[in-house]
This record gives sequence, C-alpha cells and structure tokens, in this order.
Amino acid sequence: MRASAAVILLIIWCLPASALSPSASYADAERAFSQLSIGERFLFKVLLTTAGYWPAVADADFSRRLFDATTHYQADNGLPATGVIDKELLARLYRNGAPLLKMWGFQQVAHPYRGHPIWVPMGLGLVAERDKNGLTWRDPEKRVWVTYDWLPGVNLAAAYNAVLAKVVADGGQISFQVLKSDYFVVSSATNGLDSYIRCQSDRPDALWLSIFWLHDASDLHMERAATLMSGSFASAMSGAPFANIPQLPP
Repeated sequence: MRASAAVILLIIWCLPASALSPSASYADAERAFSQLSIGERFLFKVLLTTAGYWPAVADADFSRRLFDATTHYQADNGLPATGVIDKELLARLYRNGAPLLKMWGFQQVAHPYRGHPIWVPMGLGLVAERDKNGLTWRDPEKRVWVTYDWLPGVNLAAAYNAVLAKVVADGGQISFQVLKSDYFVVSSATNGLDSYIRCQSDRPDALWLSIFWLHDASDLHMERAATLMSGSFASAMSGAPFANIPQLPP
C-alpha cells in the first residue's frame, strides 16, 4: 500500500537524508504538491526558475516536466531525488536563490498609461525613461535594457512574424517561439546580444515587453530574470494568480 502524502511529508521532515528512498513515485510527488497552498506552488516555481531549473512561466500545475526538474535539482544538490516538494525544499531554494533575487531587486512597476504592473529588476541600477508609448529602463553599464510599451492597433500575428523576420535578417538564432491568440513570445540571440520579447493583446491594442542583455554578462542570469518578468506580465494582463516578489531580509 502506498504511503499517504502526510506520511511522506513526515518522513521528509523527520528522517535523515540517508534513510530516504532515492526516488518516490510520480503520484506521491503530485500528491505532496497538491497539499501546498496556491501561493507556495507559484513560489516554488519562481524559486526553481531562479535556480535555473524551470525556464517557463510559473503556474500552479504539477506535471512530469516539473517532477523531472525537481528531481534534477535535488540530485544536483545532494538531496534524495524524490520529486517531492515540501516546505523544507522551498526553504532551501529560497536560501539558494537569495543572492540572485537580492541582485535583481525586483520591483512592481505599472505601465504609465495602461496599468498592468510587471516585475522590473531595479536592483541592477536601471534608469527609467518615459516616452509617448511607455517606459524604457537602461543599465548605466550598458549590459541590460528593458522596454514596456503600449502599441495602438498592433496585430499580434503580424508583429510576431515581423520579430521572427528581423531576427533571421540580422543573422540571429531563435531559441524559443510561441504564438497564441492573446500573446506571443520570442527568445533569441544575435551578435552577442540576447533578447526575450513578450507581446500581449490589450484589445484593440497590445503591450510589449522586451528585455535585451549582453550575452557575456552571464553573472546576471538575465535569462532567468526575463522568465520571471514574463510571468508577472502574463499575470498582470490575464488576472491569473502569480507569486508575490520574494521578500528577502535586509
């Protein structure tokens, strides 16, 4: 008979790591995840993104992909690769991610005309400039810049195709692309510059978030920060839940 989720959590909390089974079934891990609050589920995925194991917008769902990412993180950090997510693992991820989260220093910033607040890594020393379409933030060291613009009357599919064509024309490589009815995402690299673009329908208009960073500025881990910014943007536009910005001690 399989142990209940409560027994699994009790084992996780009370037994030494050497006493744990090296693997738990997918069903056990899914059951333990379902016992987390909605906020804890989002927080876990945000922290897993911060650690570099979840390159996707956070949601509250459990999946084979999440199970595999969790066991990968556990194995890489000398933990039993159970796939079980509990408060102890959350605490460990929080401690591991604290330096990056402190460096990014996310703050919620609303679009000046349309609202819809997004996470912006103001800890990088970004300087804001306002124009007729929205906001641009630039890093004084010219490593990172972000735009958050309102685009009146933009057709999503046409804008998506234009972005892809521009990347190809510039000799760039597309690492991820998706077009849906209400948004698109294109992630690419061109001549030492990496980018992440998310455009969301704001019918009949659109809101545009673009993040550019120098590929050589790898210590900033902007590919992870961009994923978190994208998630905050998606939530702001749809009204779907998302994590709060993790609060770090001073």
